[in-house]
Amino acid sequence: MWSGVGLAWSPQQFVTNYFETAPYPSAMLFATAMSPDGPKSPGVLGEAQWLGQVASLAQSSGLNVKIIILFFVNLSGGTKGGVADQTALLKQFVSALGSHSNIYGAEYEIEYYGNTQAEEQTFYSIIHGAGYTDILNPGTSVSGVSGPSLGYSTYPYFNGAIPKALASNTIGYGYGETGAPSGNTPNPAWTKTTVQNIVDNSPANPFVFLYSDNGGSGQPGYELWNWSTLRQWVYTDSSYGSNYILSTSSTPATTSTTTSIATTTTSAVAKSTTTSTNSATSASSQSMALDGDVVGYDKTGSTPSVSLTTSNTNDVIIVLVSTSVTSGLPPTVTSISSPHVSWKSSARGTGGDGTTDFEEWYGIASSALSSETITVHLSGSPADDSTIIAFGISGANTASPFDSHSGLPAWASGSGGSPSVSISTSNANDFIFGAEVRGCPSANGAHYSALVSDSCGANYADVYAEYQTVSSAKSSFAVNWGSTISYWDVMGDAVVGR
Repeated sequence: MWSGVGLAWSPQQFVTNYFETAPYPSAMLFATAMSPDGPKSPGVLGEAQWLGQVASLAQSSGLNVKIIILFFVNLSGGTKGGVADQTALLKQFVSALGSHSNIYGAEYEIEYYGNTQAEEQTFYSIIHGAGYTDILNPGTSVSGVSGPSLGYSTYPYFNGAIPKALASNTIGYGYGETGAPSGNTPNPAWTKTTVQNIVDNSPANPFVFLYSDNGGSGQPGYELWNWSTLRQWVYTDSSYGSNYILSTSSTPATTSTTTSIATTTTSAVAKSTTTSTNSATSASSQSMALDGDVVGYDKTGSTPSVSLTTSNTNDVIIVLVSTSVTSGLPPTVTSISSPHVSWKSSARGTGGDGTTDFEEWYGIASSALSSETITVHLSGSPADDSTIIAFGISGANTASPFDSHSGLPAWASGSGGSPSVSISTSNANDFIFGAEVRGCPSANGAHYSALVSDSCGANYADVYAEYQTVSSAKSSFAVNWGSTISYWDVMGDAVVGR
């Protein structure tokens, strides 16, 4: 993916939608031109921090992931192409990135500025000094170093071909173009045939990348890795599951293996957390109900908190957190704590649009809560605001609280109009809830009851939550609100009864 463009998503959103969604790719190529790029770019060092957070989240989630960074960087010591020397900036980038075992290495891309032996040596010294592998361009060298290289084929453009075998000291191949080809394209570009030809016939090696900045001539106007049709072509190929390592697997299925990736950028999709059939399960024997709710916000702190009181034992406790910044990346939630609730160690799901982070967490309260202080631990202090809504659900299944439909929780973003996200459920009796961030909606959706909400205008990260109980499984069911005055982010989820 190109830096800047993909950063419209928070690190958690990216991990969810890139690595944890079929075909579960276990590799990523992150390309940066060392300059702010794209509408949501937080700047060069912000991009390094974003990538570091992606690596950390992938590792903490137990994902089998390897990342390669492709640097388009001027290390000449002077000005090239109107760009001043970036040696110091590269050092700062690597420092801001930090050390991560799932970042395999970095390559010095020579397309923009060319290269000399001295420049290759400078790049090697910085990357190797940070503990990462220097991946050499084919045909280049560094004195005293025999580093690996990443091969390249123009296939499926320009009559390019898939290599028959792995070249010496090559760790993989990239296919396609990093941008739409400017010349004639005599071969068909990205079709099911060309994609599955790569999947089936690329020589066995650690990495296989599909390159395209915008899909190429005649292709969709968004990047390949987020093109759901292409992802399905990869995932449904008969040889994919047996010959490739997936992000969710710890070991390859066979000894002749590769890892796969499709590049570049982003667009929101629903988080998929579980899989099941869509047939409705039997109704629960105990009705569910709201059991206490509270809202709170903090302008600057990194540990905002609320105090929740409930009336029943064995409640599912839901916490919705929104943080916002005016520039850069918003802080994310690292954990939630309270004395008498057993909290899950990671978010149930995340949303947001780059300057806002929106997360759902939950825990189980075996006893009724009396002014229970629930503390949210953030990765940093928000430059604008953070808002928390916490509420209890009585009668819920504490062993397996959520409806098993694969599209839950669901997230969406937009501006103006009436915020809405569609959900489908598998269970007959559910407690459906949703929340909207910062749009100041005029009303709750039809048949929804309001949870306590932050007042409009008091806080940039305003959260408006609602719920209803249903008695039948739902398909494309709207979680919605009245008209809004600005940008908005929304989510919807469903809890099942005992």
